[in-house]
Formats: sequence, C-alpha cells, structure tokens
Amino acid sequence: MIKLKDLISESSPYKTATRNELAMYISQLSTTIKNTKDRKMLNYLKKDKKEVEKELKSRKTNEGKLSEGMDRKKAAIILKQIGGNRFIAMTGAKDFAFSNKYMSFKIGRNSKGINFVRIAHNSMDTYDMEFGFVSVKGIKVKKKVKGVYADMLGTMFKKYTGMNVRL
Repeated sequence: MIKLKDLISESSPYKTATRNELAMYISQLSTTIKNTKDRKMLNYLKKDKKEVEKELKSRKTNEGKLSEGMDRKKAAIILKQIGGNRFIAMTGAKDFAFSNKYMSFKIGRNSKGINFVRIAHNSMDTYDMEFGFVSVKGIKVKKKVKGVYADMLGTMFKKYTGMNVRL
C-alpha cells in the first residue's frame, strides 16, 4: 500500500511541467486546501503548494529574456514585414546592418529629421523601434517605441518619420 507521505516526498514530479500546468496545479491545490479538514493532509498540501509556487517563480525570472540573437535571417524577415524592396525604394533605406540585439538602417531626408532606425525583436514576439539622428557627434535617439506588432511596423515608421512605406 502506498502512503501519502511517500507520494509527496518523491523528487519533484512537477519539474517537467509547463508554466501553465504549474499554475493550474496551484489553483487546484488552493481549492483542495480550502476543502480539506484533515490537519496532516492540509500540511502536506500547503508544503506542496509552496514548492510548486517556488518552482513557478524560478521560471518567471528567466521569462522575458530572449536567448536567440538577431541574425541575417531575422533581419531579412523584419525587412520583409516592413515592406521589402518597395520599402527600400520608397524610403531610400540603405546601410542595413544587424548585431546580436537589433537591425538598423539609414533612411533618406524626411520632415521629422530622422535618418536612422533601429529595430529589435523582443521575447513577447513584438518589436522595439528606435528613431534617431546620426551625425558626427554620434546617434541621438529621438523616439523609442516598444511592443510594436509586425503588422504595425509600417504604421509606426510612417508616424515617426513621415515617410510612406508603400503606395
């Protein structure tokens, strides 16, 4: 016969569970704790809930950190999402570059005084955009926009540069 104590003392079966499964398990444990009257069982449930919450919390510290850097393929995808070759023709974009964090390019003259754009992909699968001015003194960032979805890249570009990305 298997005792409850033996089941609980096993080596963390929830280590392989996803974050959603852990959250659901915590919710179920909370409901079970409310309905349990046996003191011994209640202590085991509370202990298990604390361990699961600790595991969930440890996983949250890694959330929001993108392990993949920007590469040529991602930079090409971003350019395609903005408008591809039509975007380049309409804006005079040139000097495309990418690093492990972002892609950047220069654009032609415009009414807002922006001549440099930097786009980074973040962990929420959205983009962070920086619009700036490059001179001999360096880069002066005029506007930062965070959390831009792929379909809004062109709209944000037009809003902060005044340049159309397509006809």
